Amino acid sequence: MLSGSVNIGVQSLFSPNTTLTYQAFSDFSGFTIEGSQYSQTDLSGNGYISSVVNFQMMTFPEDGGAPQTLIAGGVGYGNADGSPPSLILNAGTPSAGSYQLGIAGGASFLLSFDVINNMDVTACVTTPQ
Repeated sequence: MLSGSVNIGVQSLFSPNTTLTYQAFSDFSGFTIEGSQYSQTDLSGNGYISSVVNFQMMTFPEDGGAPQTLIAGGVGYGNADGSPPSLILNAGTPSAGSYQLGIAGGASFLLSFDVINNMDVTACVTTPQ
């Protein structure tokens, strides 16, 4: 179930820096993201990602009432200049650095890139039989 929008901008063929802008984007029910993600790379895909993308997880009452926010926050991908903590790309794939996860009204966590890459979320998105 797709809703909202994602716009992808590429600086140029020889300067493949990209900006992904999410506006109330959702690719499955109950989870939306908003914000921009910027990557600065060379032609081999080596560089870094910066900016923050906010998320919101919703629940939908069985009685048809208004959706309620379960959890909201943001994922920080790094600093605009690529300084730590930032997510480092090697050949276009995260290879070092950290994500900054912030929960609205709560804690903030610095997560190594490999925690996210090795996390199995299959149980979270599998449809019950």
